[in-house]
Amino acid sequence: MNLTNHSTLGNDIKSLFELYNKADKTKYPEEQVKRYPNISTKQFNLEHSNSLRIFTDDNPNGFPILTEINPQNFFAYNEDHQFFSWQDIFRIGEFFQLDAPMIIFLILKLEYEKYIHKLTLEGENSFSNQLAESANTKSAELKEILTSGQFLNKLIEQLSNHGFIGTAEYFKEIVSNICLEIFESRVIHFSVKSEEYKKYSDSFSKHFQEVDEGTESEKSEFWINRLKWIEKQNILVEIHQKIEDQEIVNRKIESTWYAIFGDEESEILSLVLKRDLLATQIELKEKNPEWSLEDVIEKSNEMQESSRLEYEDSISEIKNSINYKPEKDIQNYPGLQSRVSKSDNKLKELIKEICFLTHPDKLEEDPVYQKLTAEQKDALKTLLNETLEYNSKLKNQTDMFIAPRSERDLSKILEKVKSILSNAGLATDIKYEIPEMPMKFKIVWLKDELSTLDRMILTSKAKLRNLQNFEDIRRKKVILNNESLWDEVKMKLKGKIEALLNEIKKLDSKLTELFEDEENEACDEVQVVK
Repeated sequence: MNLTNHSTLGNDIKSLFELYNKADKTKYPEEQVKRYPNISTKQFNLEHSNSLRIFTDDNPNGFPILTEINPQNFFAYNEDHQFFSWQDIFRIGEFFQLDAPMIIFLILKLEYEKYIHKLTLEGENSFSNQLAESANTKSAELKEILTSGQFLNKLIEQLSNHGFIGTAEYFKEIVSNICLEIFESRVIHFSVKSEEYKKYSDSFSKHFQEVDEGTESEKSEFWINRLKWIEKQNILVEIHQKIEDQEIVNRKIESTWYAIFGDEESEILSLVLKRDLLATQIELKEKNPEWSLEDVIEKSNEMQESSRLEYEDSISEIKNSINYKPEKDIQNYPGLQSRVSKSDNKLKELIKEICFLTHPDKLEEDPVYQKLTAEQKDALKTLLNETLEYNSKLKNQTDMFIAPRSERDLSKILEKVKSILSNAGLATDIKYEIPEMPMKFKIVWLKDELSTLDRMILTSKAKLRNLQNFEDIRRKKVILNNESLWDEVKMKLKGKIEALLNEIKKLDSKLTELFEDEENEACDEVQVVK
């Protein structure tokens, strides 16, 4: 049978024969190599004179690997197809000296094919066609079966009973991750000889190797800390998402506020800027009586440059917000240019790199792109479209909330793009990686990471609380929810404007007097000379 979209379990077993026949036999038991220097599918047969057997001594009467099925029916994917049992898979694993990731892979492929066969019986499609078509889809029901506690407990028990893993608690996390990864990444459809399987196998073999390092207490401590490390990273991501959401809520409240009271608020800021500038000029003149008006103006402008820019940004935001309609969707709100422009260059760099890596015109002829699955290509197109949408928003400034989170979002998009391209043909996510080092140093590294994460979580929680309890935002929210207070607020704001105007008038008069006194003194000096 020739399936273009799925490598069957039968094909994988045949591949194991091929690898065995070509392999250096030193890793296999001496009796096994002597009896089976080369093997074929026929030797699975119970009736075959050289039926494959697992034995501790050269006993030809031992049990064959397959005790219940006809091998011909196993390798034929038709209406007569028969399935291996789990016991068969484990005996095959012992014969071929397979590792735990391979055993798990074969068990999941077996369960997958049994699931597809059940669908075949319910429909009109043939088993082989159903397998080929199903390779392009995912099933929520199948995922639930292959990642359920009942399935995992059975698999872990069997792996432990046959010596493929130990009994320690940390093996459960590894096996659980493998099952989820095999399903989510679609590696289940690939051959054991494929590059896609090799990437999967290398990744998880590394985790099994890790638990063979160090003493039992070190291994236990490592995996306990590793689980905490992953959990705390997930907690931190959740808090950051809540922070971003709260920032948007607060920004919307502010925008609604300025849509109603923006004229008064922007005028107040303009007057405060003018008042502070006059106060600075007076202070400069009093400290430096010999300075001219031009000297004072130049120095005061220099000193006030930073605050002036901040005030102007705030005034610009308020003026943009004056046209904001609270009932409108956030996405329709005219953008705030100052917030976008501050990180504009960084955003452009991110967008440029993502487009470079994902644009179809470039990647259609790239050898890496040719290895991508249809799903990976679709994922890249989706990520490119998201990026182009950001680019459009930046150009048109149609979303006032793009700047606070766009850099984070674009960085995440770039990370996903790089992950897909580095795993061409295997749709995996970037894994949590721990630096290569001896076990005792990994434990120290993890403890340092946990301490850092604890500090980051505390800081982030504090920031979230501040955003949620920010007094000015809470006050504005209360007022906005009570329209009867709006006129009173406007009167107070206008009163503040009037007070600022009076203050500015006094400061302006004082500054004028300082320079008038200087002119009068100069005139008196001229009279004395005469």
